[in-house]
Amino acid sequence: MTRVWARKRNCMIGAQFNPTGTANSDELRGEIRRQFELQRPQKDQHTVRFLLSDGRLKLKQLGEMLGMQQ
Repeated sequence: MTRVWARKRNCMIGAQFNPTGTANSDELRGEIRRQFELQRPQKDQHTVRFLLSDGRLKLKQLGEMLGMQQ
C-alpha cells in the first residue's frame, strides 16, 4: 500500500510541472485521482503489482514529456 501512495504522490508532483498552465495541471491531477480511485478495489496481489509497474512506466513517460529528470 505504501508503494501505491508513493506512486500517486510522485504523479501529483509531476503534474505540477506541466508547462501548459495550471488549468491543464488541475485537469491532469484530476485524471490521476480518477485512475487511482478506479483501481482502489483491486485486491489481487498480481494485479496490484502489474498496476504499480505500469504506473511506474507511465510516470517515467510523464516526466520525459514534461522535461523532468527521473
